[in-house]
Amino acid sequence: ANSVDNMAFCDNDDDGDDTNGMVAFDLSTLDTIILGMQDDMTYDVTYHNSQNEANSGASPIDAPNFIVTNTVTVYARVDLSNTVQCNSQGFDTTSFVLLVNPLPNVMTARLVQCQDMNAANGISQFNLTEADNLVVSDTNGLTITYYLESTLTTELNSIDYTNTRNDQIVYAEVTNDGTTCSRVAEVALHVENRNANDATLEVCGGEFGFGDFVLSDAEADILAGLNPALSIAFYENNSDAFLEMNQLNDNFPNTEAFQQIVYARVEDANNECFGISEVTLIVNTPPEVAPDESIIYCVEMLPDPIAISSGVIGNTNDYTYMWTPSGETTETIFTSDITTHSVTITNRTTTCVNSRSVTLEASGLAQIVSVDITDLSENNTLIITISTNSPGDYEYAIDNPSGPYQEEPVFENVAPGFHNIYIRDKNGCGVTRSEDIGVLGFMNFFTPNSDGFNDVWRIIGITREREANARVYIFDRYGKLLKNFPAGTGVWDGTFNNNPMPSSDYWYMVELEDGRVYKSHFTLKR
Repeated sequence: ANSVDNMAFCDNDDDGDDTNGMVAFDLSTLDTIILGMQDDMTYDVTYHNSQNEANSGASPIDAPNFIVTNTVTVYARVDLSNTVQCNSQGFDTTSFVLLVNPLPNVMTARLVQCQDMNAANGISQFNLTEADNLVVSDTNGLTITYYLESTLTTELNSIDYTNTRNDQIVYAEVTNDGTTCSRVAEVALHVENRNANDATLEVCGGEFGFGDFVLSDAEADILAGLNPALSIAFYENNSDAFLEMNQLNDNFPNTEAFQQIVYARVEDANNECFGISEVTLIVNTPPEVAPDESIIYCVEMLPDPIAISSGVIGNTNDYTYMWTPSGETTETIFTSDITTHSVTITNRTTTCVNSRSVTLEASGLAQIVSVDITDLSENNTLIITISTNSPGDYEYAIDNPSGPYQEEPVFENVAPGFHNIYIRDKNGCGVTRSEDIGVLGFMNFFTPNSDGFNDVWRIIGITREREANARVYIFDRYGKLLKNFPAGTGVWDGTFNNNPMPSSDYWYMVELEDGRVYKSHFTLKR
């Protein structure tokens, strides 16, 4: 007896009941497998309910009319046919299992969709997979396919199907993935013409019209006057809302600038569509304001205030204002407080907020502390030092308030004589002028001809504060002292005892207050 593979069957309703685990099976169809190459005219195959019966040949089963019930083991016996004359008593047996698998448990379902306002009455889009959990209680291990006819001829697009009439019946074939046994359930497609409320959400976003929305904030308006137990899901477009695909997260950044419509699908506890509402998302922009700015306040103006404004662009009456640190609530404030003044600007209608800062920065005239003079040299130099309390940003010029100005407070190769230093605030708070600054130097010649130019010889750059008491001695070429006088007040007019001296070279000696002595010569020209 050749072996037979175990066999499984799907329960059916051939006996009027597809749940009793009973299936009719003609065991004799297995004879050829069991006999193999053996002649069926020589050998007989009988089937028995036990091994003992197979061994003895007792109580053979009515093979063509065998009923498989749940799980049974069948024993097959191969023996010589009664028509064969042989003294041999040899036989052989084999066994196999027959199993009846149950069909999936299914339920008739009714899938309720909302009316598509763009379609005829009673027509809408359906996501048939939403009926899966209505047809079976647990979809695990099952495949569900939808068909137009009960004959399961025309398979439908299960995630996007438009019904042909209200309460149309489609057919769900539920197949067990393991046993491949299947059962069919009817699904009625019903379109309900009900509505939930439309809603609007507004947020404050950026200048380009994008913001962050919490979609659930619209639920109270959507369900106003409706059963609060209804559930809501949000979708980016109308089709997704009908098909319940690509549900949006509650935190949703809009994808269309300034205004966008998303769709709220309202359902009851039975997953039946109650209504699809439009939710208008509006992004309000913050108040438009000028950039932050810094304003120079010249300290010489203290305590006079200056005006600073919020910088709002547009109708200033559309906004409220709160300044810090002053606490003032007007669009423009007047202050001399040298600090940063910040204003929070709120749109009266949208409540959107923006802010701006205006910083008063102190500046002012320079305060000269000292001027260091290096003179009587080949490179006369002036170095200006200003007070560290001087609040401005400065540039420097010599002798001309119009400049040219330079960054560094050092002047080189300064000619002997009297000079003024001008220190200009770059921020426009004015120019500081120094007192006369004397740079010492000696005349190389003089012309005492009473024409008003170089009529006397003197030390250049002497002031009452500097070297006024220095002594000057004038000699002729032979060393004769012609005159001596204090440098601060004296001059030589080119005479000796009131007699004019001739054109020639003359020598001088200068004794400075600090003891230094300078000697050189000059020319008298007539």
